[in-house]
Amino acid sequence: SPMSASSSSTGDVLTVDQLGNVQRWDIEFEEATAVRHCENPTAPSKPLLNCPPRVVWDPHAGGDAAAVTGPRSTVRIFDWRSDQSIHMGTVEKFAAHQSAT
Repeated sequence: SPMSASSSSTGDVLTVDQLGNVQRWDIEFEEATAVRHCENPTAPSKPLLNCPPRVVWDPHAGGDAAAVTGPRSTVRIFDWRSDQSIHMGTVEKFAAHQSAT
């Protein structure tokens, strides 16, 4: 299926929208190859992220995972290899720390 996760390549790019939905795109085929959602399980119509989300992804060092910022300085790690039926497609959630410098 076109939405199944595949190993990353130099032709992939990630996008993240205001709700925190992350899509991995194959530039060559111009289609999304994987999608993960940061939906709010208690109020699906309300954004889970109360600030503009940011995503970090290094396809060369760890192409199977991406980090997305969330509310209250949290970070969610998405694993593209995970079963899409797993709630929110996340494998970890932790508090981020700011440097004093």
